[in-house]
Amino acid sequence: MLLTELPLDVLELVCSDLDAHSAVACGLVCRLMHRVVTSSLPVQYNIGLAMRGMRQGLSEAISLAERLKNLERLEVAWREGSWKETFRHELRIPTHYDHVCHADEYVLTWIPEDGQVHIVRLPSPLRGIALEEYRWEFIPPEDVDPRRRIITLLDPPNNLAMFVVTTWHGPQGNDQRLALHPFELSSGNTPAAMLPHTTVVLQEKRFTYWKPVLRGELLLMELDQSDESQGIMVYNWVTQKRVLLVRRAMSFVTFLDDNRIIASFLRKVKLQGAYPRLRIYNLSELDTDGQARATHDFDLPLRSDIKLEPGWFRIGRECGYPAYASGGSYFSDDDEAVVYFSPSVMIRRKRYTLEMYLWMSEIGRIAASLPGSQDTIVIPWSTWGHAARLALQPSQTTHVMPDVVGTRGYTLCKDEARSFHVYDHHRARVRRARSQPSTDAFTIKQYPPLDLAVLREGEIQPGSPAIPLSSEHVDHLIKLPIPSSSPPPYEFVLSGDVILVREQTEKYHGHTKAIAAYSLV
Repeated sequence: MLLTELPLDVLELVCSDLDAHSAVACGLVCRLMHRVVTSSLPVQYNIGLAMRGMRQGLSEAISLAERLKNLERLEVAWREGSWKETFRHELRIPTHYDHVCHADEYVLTWIPEDGQVHIVRLPSPLRGIALEEYRWEFIPPEDVDPRRRIITLLDPPNNLAMFVVTTWHGPQGNDQRLALHPFELSSGNTPAAMLPHTTVVLQEKRFTYWKPVLRGELLLMELDQSDESQGIMVYNWVTQKRVLLVRRAMSFVTFLDDNRIIASFLRKVKLQGAYPRLRIYNLSELDTDGQARATHDFDLPLRSDIKLEPGWFRIGRECGYPAYASGGSYFSDDDEAVVYFSPSVMIRRKRYTLEMYLWMSEIGRIAASLPGSQDTIVIPWSTWGHAARLALQPSQTTHVMPDVVGTRGYTLCKDEARSFHVYDHHRARVRRARSQPSTDAFTIKQYPPLDLAVLREGEIQPGSPAIPLSSEHVDHLIKLPIPSSSPPPYEFVLSGDVILVREQTEKYHGHTKAIAAYSLV
């Protein structure tokens, strides 16, 4: 416990045991420290970052005083909804939805007609990120399969881009073949770890892979099988080995960090104590068969009459993803992150949605603090329940967030084509927002009380004094200054603190004809 957290009478008692010289010296030191803290620019900058849920970047292109001013302005710009178009690119040929992807303030477009690849780092003036553009080409091998599909992936922290070419083979034409073509994002060269090879082929009978998520050497994918409803697979494209195969139905899976993933299994509660679980796999710790170990299980003690039902499976940024520590900026979001998922549940023949927010960074810290073991460590709710918030809602009242990175997620406005909501669950930013009057651009939202208890009797209170997840979030209503005359269909994406707008053609649904970026100013 800190001295500042002690009651005044306790502090008085402690100081009364000091001799006169020590008491005077203590007072002088405290006054000196107060002066240093309130007047030192580096100290004020560090405090300012922490108060706003940010961490320091590597760029020192401007003075510390200017960086502090930009930090304060960024907070105000979020509050005011001050957005300005800072980049626009008209595609020479409209390209398919699969050929445009974004991640961590970068966007990639690929035009298959001529193989041109265009990668842009979206500008964020207040954070010192200038526009960067990279151009190279990718021309896939010729293939006669009319069902061939090519999707694009990005992993900017590891300077990676990847093209995944899906074809079908086998006697019945039902076996999937994936050809992975990795490139250095900035140059278009084959990564050194791949050489002398340039392509990785993944081909197994009866397996169908969807929604690949790229992180470093690992490719995480949803798995469908003819005899299994759902599962996941993790493939190391550098060693060209499968490091994890799970054939159980689950609600979500995402990366905790570079080496660990977290998944939620949808076990129906039939026996006392047979709870659904969250499970962590360490992809760098392989057993004798070369498969990743399940290191930790987190019990989720739902009431016995709550039946989880398979729903929309979420993977990667669909449910939550750690924020990118942007080195080439003045500052970026800190490592706090949440997972959001919402499986359907049945209670007495009535359908609800179980909304759950997990404090991903806290769960990662809990797992890392426990000693290693050859067996999976089971962590009871009383140990980790403070890192979760559960809410049982009528199905029609829930919102779907297509992207969750760090502590921010977003959802579109149903009644306004050019507006959407950004929900920020960061505790520091919620505290800061409470001190400001609500406006049309932002407000504090309180989660409604539960009509029905979610947990088994006696476990509603997690029993931990620390409550990382606030019962509030900051709701930013974003209205972009997009011309209203004859608008094409738009798709909005939040990438860091930049909004990416994809303008689609009216004739061919899903084809992008232009992209634009809006930055806080």
